[in-house]
Amino acid sequence: MEYTTIYVLRGGQERASGYRTHVGEIDYDNLLVISQPTENSCVHVIDSQWPRYSNEDSAQVLLLGQYSKIENVLANVSAPRPAEFIFGPEPAHTWCYYYQQAELALQEGAWEEVIEIGDEVNQLDLQPNDRIEWTPFLQTYAIVGDEKAFETTTEKIEKSPFVRREVCNDLLNTQELGAVFTPEILSLIDERVCRGQEKSLP
Repeated sequence: MEYTTIYVLRGGQERASGYRTHVGEIDYDNLLVISQPTENSCVHVIDSQWPRYSNEDSAQVLLLGQYSKIENVLANVSAPRPAEFIFGPEPAHTWCYYYQQAELALQEGAWEEVIEIGDEVNQLDLQPNDRIEWTPFLQTYAIVGDEKAFETTTEKIEKSPFVRREVCNDLLNTQELGAVFTPEILSLIDERVCRGQEKSLP
């Protein structure tokens, strides 16, 4: 809703909101921004530490992503299993299943788990429809210093200036939050991703 953006940008306060027969309290200071940019994209949960956006995201998502609180995603609990007689059997695991598992592992700082998921994705030859979804893998390869995997994955986003800019910003934010990249990774980031972007890596 458009009014949500207005309330958040104005420093929103908790307020009552009515819908049909019930009233709820909405806390605009406690947001989790979730986006599915296109019907062929995965669901993206925005982390304000390193917000990454799709070229197809709405202006509302671009404005509000900086307020998204990723800690509202409960990483260490078991999700309830929907009743199969209502929802049917669990669908086959395609790209989005692995992407979202990688994002969850990244949230927990489980770098080795992200690497394992990346290996499995490559073995299955899965590809995203939205190239921004390579970012959790690129971020992890940069953090652990895996030059080969970083360079190979970079080739999959190079042709999209928007995605390269988003990945560059993501890696800059990661470094500002304390990650230390090897000289080789820094060189690859500068040459293959950021390409002289104004806010460059040291």
